[in-house]
Amino acid sequence: MSLVLQKIISCTFIAVSISMIILWIYGSQLALDHQLFILLLLTILTGIPHGALDAHIAAHYNLYSTKFGLILFLTGYVAIALTSMAAWWIYPLSTLTIFLLISIWHFSGDWSPSIGIFKGLLISGMAVCLPALNFTEEVRQIFMLLTQSVIHLYQLQELVYISKGLLICCSFLIVQLFISKHYTQSIEVLCLMGIALTLPPILYFAIYFCILHSPKHLLKNISLLNLQKFKIIILSIWPATAAVIVIGLILVLINTTTPPSVLLTQLIFIGLFGLTIPHMLLIEYTRSLKTPST
Repeated sequence: MSLVLQKIISCTFIAVSISMIILWIYGSQLALDHQLFILLLLTILTGIPHGALDAHIAAHYNLYSTKFGLILFLTGYVAIALTSMAAWWIYPLSTLTIFLLISIWHFSGDWSPSIGIFKGLLISGMAVCLPALNFTEEVRQIFMLLTQSVIHLYQLQELVYISKGLLICCSFLIVQLFISKHYTQSIEVLCLMGIALTLPPILYFAIYFCILHSPKHLLKNISLLNLQKFKIIILSIWPATAAVIVIGLILVLINTTTPPSVLLTQLIFIGLFGLTIPHMLLIEYTRSLKTPST
């Protein structure tokens, strides 16, 4: 069943990617506010839930076994998330760089189990960097909103050069994956490349993060926890998801002077950074438990 769902996720991502490329080239293009709304909606539907099982994952690996242990785990999880977000506001440029690097490592897990860590890192590096190639100004504007700093175009030139190198490497990788009969992965990477070069960064991130990465990760956790009934899955996911949404609404209500597009951009990306840090720490810790000591 898990393999079938993985195929469905991949086919959905491929279909959406191709459709959006065609619509963006030949149809009407969406304003930034509409792109942010799509990203927000998809983040609520799949982005946040893909990490909402972390408490169950921790229990699965015996990080706690009592209600008091659960409280300690959640307290530590939230404290790390809040500390990460506070660090962003104090050291925004450094934290943005860290966010991009850990995103590359984290996203590599979408492919590394089937094709290896090096190839997975090449693809995830391209996934993070490639929007800067054709949408340098848009990426600069996003970075400026997130860091509240002035960033000049020449400061992104290194990222553009890295993007070109990764584009070339991944072009060869697509051919190699196809020859080695990794057909699904090769088409996924081709679609990823296509939407990164065609769609604006916000819309591109919404499709990759919310339609491919998050469902894949959520499915992996559901399989790990052996959650076989839809009702159990929803009951397991909704408390953490609802808590994040409530906190987000509170932040929106108390920031009435900030323009909506700026506030949404900051809320989504800085919020994701805050949640990503404890999420990744948990993932890396559980990976270490699976790896035999040498």
